[in-house]
Amino acid sequence: MSACTDAWNMEQVMVNLNSMRNISMVYLYYPIIVTVPYHNHLW
Repeated sequence: MSACTDAWNMEQVMVNLNSMRNISMVYLYYPIIVTVPYHNHLW
């Protein structure tokens, strides 16, 4: 039973890490996505 709970906890940790990475990706790319059309408009 402990092995099952350990695997489930690891899965939850991986899911949390994936969601955190996705959020950080959004924060990294959001300014780029927003500013690229603006720079294209300047050109």
